[in-house]
Amino acid sequence: MCNVKNCIAKEGAGLKLKRYSVLWYFLLSLYLYPAYGQFTPGKLAVLVVGDGSGTLTSAATIVSIKEFDFSSGSQTGTLVTTLPSSAVGGTGVFDRALTQSGTATSEGFLNLSSDRRFLTLVGYNTGAGTAAVASSNAATFPVNTRVIGRINSNGTPDTKTTLFTAHSGTAIRSAITINGSAYWTAGAPGTVGIGYVQQGNVNAATNLSAVNSRGIGIFNNQLYTTTGAGSNRLAKVGNGLPVTGTQALANLLAFSRLPVIPIPMCLLISMVTEVPMCSMSLLLIRPQQVC
Repeated sequence: MCNVKNCIAKEGAGLKLKRYSVLWYFLLSLYLYPAYGQFTPGKLAVLVVGDGSGTLTSAATIVSIKEFDFSSGSQTGTLVTTLPSSAVGGTGVFDRALTQSGTATSEGFLNLSSDRRFLTLVGYNTGAGTAAVASSNAATFPVNTRVIGRINSNGTPDTKTTLFTAHSGTAIRSAITINGSAYWTAGAPGTVGIGYVQQGNVNAATNLSAVNSRGIGIFNNQLYTTTGAGSNRLAKVGNGLPVTGTQALANLLAFSRLPVIPIPMCLLISMVTEVPMCSMSLLLIRPQQVC
């Protein structure tokens, strides 16, 4: 579970800046699972917000995924997919827009499913260009509803899963899944802080905690979250993988004393005995620091 909301890269002289949000993750071990359509070994996946054609703002902005090759030198990356960017009405189960704020500093997480078949991300069923998308009103479904995206190894996106009216007026930040059939989510609290929904959800999301959460991840069948609010930093969420009820959060020992956990973070295996994130084949790269 990693995030780099403001990791900036140039694709060539004269081009405007793009924001390369989130995460570069290791997929070196995927050859162990060749039968299930996992992602290509030895690649990096990067979530990109914007197309480089203009200055980013807090408005809803297009999102795409690029793939980079470990074995190559300087490269612009290969486009894997671009998420839909036109809002979709109707209350049924449809693929919807998935846009993100161009400037929000706590969005843009990209996760790999436990079975290594899907990338997961979140956004808004809001047309590109709509102002102040992270604080948009989602009280009337499906207007501005918060959306979970699932991308398979062929680059095909699925944006049918919604949080219904949860996070209305607040930001949705991340999602994780075991196998694409259900999701745990993190975001700024409203009716939901840490949530749970099934694939294709168009009803109220289950609230597991009202905490203001940012990243969400699974390690060894245990749910974890990160936050910079209150007393929580890097914490277990309940026991195992809860799907209902109010869950207590418990900080991991090494992180309970931190004044704030940075949004772009990396946990090194040598630091603590419980390491839920870096052993998920995820790597964080941020400006001026490589973990």
